[in-house]
Amino acid sequence: AHVELEEGAITAAHRHAHEEIIYVVSGLWQINLDEAVVVLEANQSLVIPPNVEHSSVALADTRAVVSTNYRPEW
Repeated sequence: AHVELEEGAITAAHRHAHEEIIYVVSGLWQINLDEAVVVLEANQSLVIPPNVEHSSVALADTRAVVSTNYRPEW
């Protein structure tokens, strides 16, 4: 999925049974994991393992690609 977030956008804490890969095209996206905080800039990526709770905050207007092998709600 291509994702566009306005600065300040928040995603609520959640988890799922499948791996998720985030690639930031532009902007600045803070990903809050179970016990870590990762800030991704343009051209950086992150793999979130299955069943790891995560949430996020867009620290700037952000464009990203989010990929997973299974998301029925999408």
